[in-house]
Amino acid sequence: MRLLALSRPAQLAGSLALFASVGLVGCSLLQQVGGTQCTETSDCEALGGDFVGTVCQASFCVTPDTGTGGMGGGGSGECTTNSACIDAPENFGEPAACIEGTCVPLKTDECPWVLGLGEDFANLRKPEPIIIGAYAPIDPVAPTTSAYMLNYEFAIDEVNGVTGGGIPGGPGGSSRPFVAVVCDSVDNPDLPASMDHLIEDLQVPAILSALYAPELKEMFNTKGLPNDVFFMSPIDADTTLTGILDNGLLWHMLPEGRDLAPGYVALVAEAEEYVRVQRGLSPTDPVKVALVDAKCQFLLDISTRVLMEMTFNGGLSVVANQNNGHFRRLQTECAAEFDQPDVSGTVEQLLDFVPDILVSIGADESLDLVGGLEAGWMPALGPKPFYLASPWVFGLPALTSSTLANAHQRLIGVNFAGAENPMLYEQFLINIQAAYEGVEGLDGKENFYDAAFYLMYAIAAAGDPSRLTGRHIAQGLERVIDTFASESFPVGRDSFNSALAYLNIPDSTIELIGTLGPPEFSTTGARKGLPSYFCVDNGVRIQNALLYDKDTGTISGSQPCVPYFPP
Repeated sequence: MRLLALSRPAQLAGSLALFASVGLVGCSLLQQVGGTQCTETSDCEALGGDFVGTVCQASFCVTPDTGTGGMGGGGSGECTTNSACIDAPENFGEPAACIEGTCVPLKTDECPWVLGLGEDFANLRKPEPIIIGAYAPIDPVAPTTSAYMLNYEFAIDEVNGVTGGGIPGGPGGSSRPFVAVVCDSVDNPDLPASMDHLIEDLQVPAILSALYAPELKEMFNTKGLPNDVFFMSPIDADTTLTGILDNGLLWHMLPEGRDLAPGYVALVAEAEEYVRVQRGLSPTDPVKVALVDAKCQFLLDISTRVLMEMTFNGGLSVVANQNNGHFRRLQTECAAEFDQPDVSGTVEQLLDFVPDILVSIGADESLDLVGGLEAGWMPALGPKPFYLASPWVFGLPALTSSTLANAHQRLIGVNFAGAENPMLYEQFLINIQAAYEGVEGLDGKENFYDAAFYLMYAIAAAGDPSRLTGRHIAQGLERVIDTFASESFPVGRDSFNSALAYLNIPDSTIELIGTLGPPEFSTTGARKGLPSYFCVDNGVRIQNALLYDKDTGTISGSQPCVPYFPP
């Protein structure tokens, strides 16, 4: 639905340096005075003479190179405008920006795509475009059809278009359009290098950071936080991320995994009743439940809470059922962190246990588990299990494949609930599918669209500081997620100019309604969320097939996939 459901994550290449090395790029080194010239810039000023106006870098007094045309900042050539860099013969017409007097290419091997350029790079040629970073899965063969990235692009193009070239605040009354440099979040050969390109070379103030939790934590702590860069993650959060002391610089468009646990607990209760009815069991006949969770923190956050709260067989706890031989927990490696985990051993253990209900809290490997269980289940074992599927499998092609067709009538999954009022999402879907006619997979990725809009609104609400920083953007975001504000505006092009005008009122705040619903964020920076349920009907995934009632802790609604469920 909205999770970054991928075959495997980007692999970090080599060890990550905790501290970026101090370089002398784009600077001229003055004659050394002894072994160390300085420890801070004031030491250079105290030397006087040729050292006036220099700065201290790596124990030497250096002065910015203003006329040598030497390499610097990831690029080369003296410049005063982006156009000079774009049109330079040695640039071959590729997008480039003038950063502190040096031409810096926007693209690298790790960051191969740029959004929001406009025709003939018109937006990038503006005096001060707002260049941000972004991570998304990019198809190297057909990048223009990468649905995650196109959700970013659609949002950026809407804002640049409806504003006539960007938000105000540029030199001489010029507009400031949004331009995004997109790096690959999957199979990135050098994730730290891509982050350095964004933060050090291009000096972006913010990044749309669709990275898996371990990578996001490492990159934020070692790159983003020390450089005051704002991170907006379009995807989910786990406790390793929400526990970071982030100075308000790390936000998540989706909720934490543990917010889904009540949905599992309610679903186990309904599944138990369903199994009893379908198999003619009495209230005292025991039902056997197995829980298989994969070792990714987001999933472990869910299973930890489920194990604490789940009851069955007359309200008995997990521990009591385990002591009676009616519960078993098994763990597997997580496909989001390991290539193709082997689950054959787990399948054998489940075939030996013979569960009536399988609670699956995994990634890709969990569907391999279901497939193996279906194939290995002999008639002598009795009826096959009822499956509770994981949120991380919702968007996977394997979920709807014919190999699991027989299991679909015994499968209900847990995922984050969509907006209570789906009208904004439905209109967004119509618009984006019309804009990218023929591209598949644009649906269910509205969290990427929302993330881009919330970031652009936050930047607009930050005002016009002399140098935009992550902290300014964090303060801007607070102005647009006020659920008690007197004015509400939806994401999308139609309301942007009106909202911008309202935000020009000093101390004003708004409630920015996303396709995911109101901006209800917790103090951890993660969105507050409720579970809902999905299923598969004739090879088609159905999201929000059933709903969870937080007041009663029960399931409501009807779905077309599993006959007579809920019972």
